[in-house]
Amino acid sequence: LSWDIPYGAEQFNIFRSPSDNDEGFIGLTTETTFSDTSVIPGVVYCYEISAINNQNIEGPRSESDCNKALIPAPLNFSGVASQDTIALTWSPVNEAGQYRIYRDGDIINTGIELGHEDNDLEYNTSYSYTISCLDNSGDEGPESSPIIIQPHQELSAPELSLSLDSLDFQLNWSSVQTGTAYKIYTNNTFEAQVEGLSYTFTGTSGVEFCFRVRALNTHGTVGPESNQECDTGN
Repeated sequence: LSWDIPYGAEQFNIFRSPSDNDEGFIGLTTETTFSDTSVIPGVVYCYEISAINNQNIEGPRSESDCNKALIPAPLNFSGVASQDTIALTWSPVNEAGQYRIYRDGDIINTGIELGHEDNDLEYNTSYSYTISCLDNSGDEGPESSPIIIQPHQELSAPELSLSLDSLDFQLNWSSVQTGTAYKIYTNNTFEAQVEGLSYTFTGTSGVEFCFRVRALNTHGTVGPESNQECDTGN
């Protein structure tokens, strides 16, 4: 709040509605400005002031002026990259009606959820994200400080080949750039994780087994499945 000094004024009473008391009195100051730090963001408050002279005589109250504090940005705004997707999360803000997400300055989502997945991004490219809160009237508060996140390099699918020696199924696959390990699946069930490019599985006579392989990088991201190869032990 700020105001001009009328002639003879030495102090000022500050009144607010709504307030915690019937009079609405919230402060006394000799300055020509006052900061109300006890407001709830998104709530409209109306203020009046009165001047007091050196004989402690109080004049009439000013006209009422109303406004509201905007809701600050959420805390703990962060993101995690996985392939070409960035998953964003943040802490809830009680007064917020909605949250708004910006990528590189453009709005990409407005909603009530406490998370957002940004999909189909360019691999190995940096993106800047900010977040803001909207109150129940749709008025938007300030944006957060930006966070910079980069999707990983793309993990492609290995090319799988299979050979059979009686009950021994020999799996071999091609190397995937940035892949540090490989997950092996037997009949759609996780079988093992290895760092090499081959694996031997011992099956059962007369039973068909089908295999797929997926690459894994240092970030824990799992790439797409290889082709499926099947055979029956004999």
